[in-house]
Amino acid sequence: MSKFTYATILFLIGFLPFRVDAQLSNRLAEAIEAHPNSLHRIRIEFKDNVDCYALNHTFKQQRLAVSERPKTVITQLQQQADVSQSDILEMLRTELADQTRNIQPFWIVNIIVLEATSEAIQTIAEFPQVALIDIEDSRILPHDPIIRGEEQNSRSVDGVEPGLVAINAPGMWALGYTGRGRLVYDYDTGVWPTHPAFAERFMAHRYPLSQCWHGFFSNVPNGNVSDHGTHTLGTMTGLVEQTNDTIGVAFGSYWIANDFVTTTVEALPPLTDMIGAFQWALNPDGDINTSDDIPDVINNSWRWRDDPDTVQCAGMIVSLMNAIEAAGIANVFSGGNSGPNNTTVNAPQRINTSEVNTFSVGSVNGNLPFPYPISNFSTRGPTQCPSNGNSSLEIHPEVVAPGQNVRSAWATDGYNTISGTSMAAPHVSGALLLLKEAFPYLSGEELLWALYLTAVDLGDTGEDNTYGMGIIDVYAAFQYLAQTNTPVDPNAVAWDIAIKMETTDNGIICGNSISPAVVISNLGDSTISSAHFDYNINGGSGQTFDWSGTLLPGATATVSLPTITTSDYGELGLSIVASIPNHPNEYDLYNNHWYYKTDRREPTPLPFVEDFDHGFGLHDWLVQNEDGGVSWDTVVTSGLDWNEYSASVQMYSYLPRANQKDGLVSPLLQLPATTEQIWLLFDLAYQKWSQSASSQDTFAIQVSTDCGDTFQEVYRKYGDELSTSDTIEPNFLPEFAWNWRRDSVNLSAFADSDVLLRFETANRKGNNLYIDNVKVFVGNTEPAGITDLSAEVKLYPNPANETVYVALTRKWSTSVQMQLFNMLGERIETISAAPSDRIAMDVSELDAGLYFLQVTVEGLSTVKRFVKQ
Repeated sequence: MSKFTYATILFLIGFLPFRVDAQLSNRLAEAIEAHPNSLHRIRIEFKDNVDCYALNHTFKQQRLAVSERPKTVITQLQQQADVSQSDILEMLRTELADQTRNIQPFWIVNIIVLEATSEAIQTIAEFPQVALIDIEDSRILPHDPIIRGEEQNSRSVDGVEPGLVAINAPGMWALGYTGRGRLVYDYDTGVWPTHPAFAERFMAHRYPLSQCWHGFFSNVPNGNVSDHGTHTLGTMTGLVEQTNDTIGVAFGSYWIANDFVTTTVEALPPLTDMIGAFQWALNPDGDINTSDDIPDVINNSWRWRDDPDTVQCAGMIVSLMNAIEAAGIANVFSGGNSGPNNTTVNAPQRINTSEVNTFSVGSVNGNLPFPYPISNFSTRGPTQCPSNGNSSLEIHPEVVAPGQNVRSAWATDGYNTISGTSMAAPHVSGALLLLKEAFPYLSGEELLWALYLTAVDLGDTGEDNTYGMGIIDVYAAFQYLAQTNTPVDPNAVAWDIAIKMETTDNGIICGNSISPAVVISNLGDSTISSAHFDYNINGGSGQTFDWSGTLLPGATATVSLPTITTSDYGELGLSIVASIPNHPNEYDLYNNHWYYKTDRREPTPLPFVEDFDHGFGLHDWLVQNEDGGVSWDTVVTSGLDWNEYSASVQMYSYLPRANQKDGLVSPLLQLPATTEQIWLLFDLAYQKWSQSASSQDTFAIQVSTDCGDTFQEVYRKYGDELSTSDTIEPNFLPEFAWNWRRDSVNLSAFADSDVLLRFETANRKGNNLYIDNVKVFVGNTEPAGITDLSAEVKLYPNPANETVYVALTRKWSTSVQMQLFNMLGERIETISAAPSDRIAMDVSELDAGLYFLQVTVEGLSTVKRFVKQ
């Protein structure tokens, strides 16, 4: 269709009998005219929205308990989103299903983001509840460049970082406050969760990972994007107990994190995904009746925009920040590194709904004597957002904190001294955690006001656009709050029981049972004479156990819980909760939980055949990866008959720590007692890229007869011996039969054993490696291949929203067994359906993402992938 023809149609639409209520932004109208046959990524905004600013004032007037606020906020936001969006979502999933894709509804702000055709956009515009349809191309900016410091980066025995002294944190520690029992959300580049400064207080030790990590680049926590997030978390929570090296303000607090912030523009996630990361923070466990999972403070050392305009002074981002505040969470932001002569303030830091909404922090050098000089890079105000006559709302930043030459955690176990307002904001977030421990019934807004009003004035007298109100003094803020509120005494804790599960396994089990041994600690002042335990595996049928004895204050005891069994394979999560009968109100709400993750290998008789065409996101293969990045995965390859996917480690582009080993572990293979030969055959493709000795990747195969406790190597190749092709090219992808080689290993020495095979790469950044058609069998006759239902089973629609239909090309004589798995290999549901040529499966309650459905009928099996929108 020509531009003229389409423009004419748009003109005529205005004279058609239907009404178009929504406004199409000018740039969307221009995009439609320029590309009438394209899909456009759009954002639908609605007329009716919850006013969370007013709702927050209602909470304060009614003196609603802080613990009750999140439920009210979430409920009202979700109800309004449902009223506004339900009709449109229904049409998107039915009449417009073939004209739209990648639908993302949100409730924390009342919007829908999707890709749609021009015709679909015009249909959506007819809905009276729609206010605006705009192009959605917003992306955040990367965090400010890391400014290298000037100090030593080694461990400091019995040391306390000068920045912590500058904000008077030792005054709070002297009273007994360490942030114990409080929770911070590190909204940053990710975190190395094993760093000794804070590893023990990662909430994933106590709750499922889905409640503790919200990943964009990785499903598991790591610092692969940058060590920036590890550094900011260290300043909030870091303490190395072995050396008493104190780098964190609230070193007794717990933490959760994400990896949504990046170092480069190219890698940035879309703005709407960032909004989703805030939405997750309001309800990490998916239960609006709980509030313990919600963080006390969100630390944001990043920015969205730095344009010299008033964008994000109003609209959905302001609504987002107001929702966070109304829920009782403190929202702390780094003030920006564009000083000293900046002409603009970043967004959302420029938002000024109140003095403490999007609480922005500038940087001073806390290593020098008082008065601490402003850092040259620290962004100055005023903010460009309208103030409606309130001059304080024009001031930027709100306060300052030490951000210059700050030593904190780095990499998996190191330290580094860097500078930036990114380093200043965590001092404020840590201070807030100390105050929240003292006043757990106060909201984040109230605690931020205390830090704001008690800051020590620096620079010009009074509030100014360089230092804001001055440098925070957390002890002064405590004294200010204590004048009208009664602080909790951290040295008079009547009841507090903590648990930790003792494990000696390797993260793999081969039986169907777990016998938990739990260490209980009495961290309160009263003697514990009994404890009650509730525990379950993967949320299934639970068991209880009651312990009795004498546990004095400070003492520990080991409790052996009765064995619990499971029929699940793959990833298992054992959840244990301890409580003290008749004493429900403990000081620390988290330390009486424990979450133990392991993986159960499924016994599998020979012959065993795997072509990887179904992926290995199920319970059949286990990926072992030290740094949490994407190592072993399935990718599309060519050159092998009837194969579409192969298992691969993309070592050319995968940049882990030096010489990292990544393993792919098989099911538990049952090798028979036999005098015949037992063979492992597999197809291999690898191409050595560099002649450098430092770039020689290694591929090895190991066998375990003790469920993974020990492995014996049976195959190892590297360099020229590993290569299957003489051609040299980067980022190798096999395309032809001659790119592949068939290799074999004799496993006869392991006859009459149940074994695990581990395919292991040692990554030296050489080139990509692929394996396929893994076969383990007895004798000299190789199994031909995998008999499955691939051609017999279809899934539609894909992507899906409400329902997935499983269509079989014929009606079978026996029932159809189906198992649904998420992309982490966790089994979500098992379904048994009567014989039919079409089976409907409700997926409306599933989170958006990739899923695998294993379909088994009459001894045949296949796995199909689908995407839930």
